[in-house]
Amino acid sequence: MLQTISVDIKNYPEVLSSDKIINAVNSQIEKRNTNNVTVDISFLNVLDACKVSMLCATENYRKNPERKISWIVNSKDVEIFTNSMNVGNSEFIIKK
Repeated sequence: MLQTISVDIKNYPEVLSSDKIINAVNSQIEKRNTNNVTVDISFLNVLDACKVSMLCATENYRKNPERKISWIVNSKDVEIFTNSMNVGNSEFIIKK
């Protein structure tokens, strides 16, 4: 049975830049022994959310192609932008 775990980066106040957020997300995902992960990055602006989701999805696909990441974002624009890059291991949930 696959388990979905929510990784909420807002719990890391020392994280300021998108590069540090990418490292924090990848670190938290690697600690999980699951193929389904939910990551809340809705507090990021559209550009940072695109960067974080694309780079983390790519890194995690390289390490575990079976892993699927559900990204909680604050704008449909993130999904529109990243869909053009054909990242198959990501899905986007728009936070209302």
